[in-house]
Amino acid sequence: MSVAGSTLTIVLTNTTSADAGDGGAGNLLAGLGFNLPTGVTIGNGTVSMAGSIALGFTAPGDNDISDEWGYRNGIPTQGHFDPIGSGDGPATLTVNTVISSQKTDAPNQFSGTNNLKGPGFGLASPLAAVGGQDAIQDHVTITLNLSGTVPGDLIDQIDSNSVILAFGSPALSTIPEPTTLLLAILAMPFLGVRKSLEN
Repeated sequence: MSVAGSTLTIVLTNTTSADAGDGGAGNLLAGLGFNLPTGVTIGNGTVSMAGSIALGFTAPGDNDISDEWGYRNGIPTQGHFDPIGSGDGPATLTVNTVISSQKTDAPNQFSGTNNLKGPGFGLASPLAAVGGQDAIQDHVTITLNLSGTVPGDLIDQIDSNSVILAFGSPALSTIPEPTTLLLAILAMPFLGVRKSLEN
């Protein structure tokens, strides 16, 4: 993650070395949840797959895949990130911002057409099978234009709270709660290390 003024840039990569879920869509990294400070929200943004490989689909000429990813401002009430524990999300962790390829996670599509289809165009690791799902191998670059007063220590504030990675589709129940919780625990120190290396 990096921030410049009111623009937050996230480079998201699936580096799992083995099955994260139960194969197929369960191995696709399909969402990221974190906390923005009070009064700061996503206004709009874009998602690009430039420098990555399209698996099962033809990459758009401009590498813009904003129609396959979306966002949510506010505490989720369904999907992977539901803090009240609907059966799909981690009941003990709360986030107020979600970036995802899942319509249940992210009702606001970056392209504005609100037609997210599911884990398709999620991120595939080169070491885990995705069962023929349309996917992106390597990374996506998520550029978020934030509204509100963005603090200078935004990355530190994000890093000091819950950060959750989600795989697969909650509608298919491919990711049990303990797996998502474990990924969240593992993700927090990684983000701290990444931030330290960039300083």
